[in-house]
Amino acid sequence: MAGELPSLRQPDIRGAIEDCLREAAEKAKQTGTGFRVAHYAIQREHLHLIVEAHNRKALSAGLKGLAGRMAKRINKLLGLTGPLFADRYFERVLKTPKQVASCLRFVLLNERRHAFQRGDRREAGWIDPCSSGRYLDGWRGRRFKPPDGDPTVVSPRTWLLAKGWRRYGLIGTDEIPGQRRRGAPA
Repeated sequence: MAGELPSLRQPDIRGAIEDCLREAAEKAKQTGTGFRVAHYAIQREHLHLIVEAHNRKALSAGLKGLAGRMAKRINKLLGLTGPLFADRYFERVLKTPKQVASCLRFVLLNERRHAFQRGDRREAGWIDPCSSGRYLDGWRGRRFKPPDGDPTVVSPRTWLLAKGWRRYGLIGTDEIPGQRRRGAPA
């Protein structure tokens, strides 16, 4: 993020970000746009997004539009003007089920990892409320019940993100990214 801003995890800022994600999800459903946010995690100073895009042009345009909407909404909320995002996005194309499984774990469990590093503990079954974890039908030992209301993400269309990653096991809510999982394939 550009400059000194409060945490993006703060409820009103998080709400603005999720409103923008919800609008992007609705647009993707209505228009069949080549850019779709499948998962996300709002961190204190940045966002992690897992997206599907038809090509680099669709990715760039989709992220530019999403960043613009977020900047406008957050600037209005905070009474600011000017650029909100300091850096361009970092892109990593995921090509294998293992990469997608690792990425999902990293994004959805990132706050648990940061808490662990600070010496804090999250209760068993805790899912980061500042993430799309509530929309994931892939938690180990949890029965999936979609939340009420309009979702902030779209259902993945690619085999890798919809099913392929499951070859590496469902995600445990108690996992901490970066630590070896018991029973995980090498």
